[in-house]
Amino acid sequence: MSSNRKMYFCFFILFLIHNGKGNLDNPENTTVHRRIIGGEEVKRIADYPFMAYILVHANSTHYSKCGGSVLGPRHVMTAAHCVTDCVLNLCHIFSARDILVFTGGVAPGYRGFWTKVITVIVHPSYSPIDLFERCHYNYDIAVLVLRSTLPLSDRISPVRLPEAVSLKDLDNSTTNKFAMAGTNCDIVGWGESEVNNFILRHATVPLCDASKCMDYIRQIKQTDPYGPSKFCLNTQICSMDTTNKSNICGGDSGGPILCNGIQVGITSYAFVKECAGSYNPGLYTRTDVCKKWIHEIMEISIDRSSISNTKFTLLLITVMLLAQLYLNCTIV
Repeated sequence: MSSNRKMYFCFFILFLIHNGKGNLDNPENTTVHRRIIGGEEVKRIADYPFMAYILVHANSTHYSKCGGSVLGPRHVMTAAHCVTDCVLNLCHIFSARDILVFTGGVAPGYRGFWTKVITVIVHPSYSPIDLFERCHYNYDIAVLVLRSTLPLSDRISPVRLPEAVSLKDLDNSTTNKFAMAGTNCDIVGWGESEVNNFILRHATVPLCDASKCMDYIRQIKQTDPYGPSKFCLNTQICSMDTTNKSNICGGDSGGPILCNGIQVGITSYAFVKECAGSYNPGLYTRTDVCKKWIHEIMEISIDRSSISNTKFTLLLITVMLLAQLYLNCTIV
């Protein structure tokens, strides 16, 4: 075999390695934006080491950012609407290749860690418009499986979640007790409180019980007939700040609301046409109701990742042996 043919074949082998890894690592390559109103900038990421910045660039026209929470070295949790494009309830899940995740810093790109995503998993019951419950964004939750393992430290670490509950046990759940007591909780996100502001912010908002939240929603419904008639009682919780004028509104979607350091919800949406402050409910997907599903997804995706890595390793060894055996060329 001539030297040129050997060289071309070596390049072909390298091409197989590169593309083989991409295919095996992606078994399932499978707009609402919110921002924090009020609050303060976060000075140390170690105060919220579980925060993740999620960048979606699906095509030349779609560009968005959301928040998320680190679940473990290979998993990040966010809102389903952050990684989907829906017309009514017909949703297209963005390709994992179009999503990047940043962790470990208060500003994207600053002293942190960027990683690609290999799988996007949206809750199977996600409904942007739930006609049966007459509410919006039911089960607004998704899990991202990361290509690289996060370097866990005091700057990157998993968030704490509440105990899992079934729908029939909601009344006795810790989350419901927080809501009934009007507990002050933290909302955190990279929403644009100012133009081109990309610094992580946090604010304090009190949870409110379902009946009070419904009263506010009915009032809003009188002036906004196209909004939801109510929030999803079994899968969402509600916050309302009538004093400090803090709220969620574009860029905070997918981020956490934390009560006593526990993430009880995922930022979903607010009942506002524009980014207003107080007297407008903020809605969050409950994590206790979804916790069993979260753990199942993490276990399944870890198993798949192990299988994919094993397949790629075998492919790499086979290709290298073939190259050395037949071409006597070195692959580096």
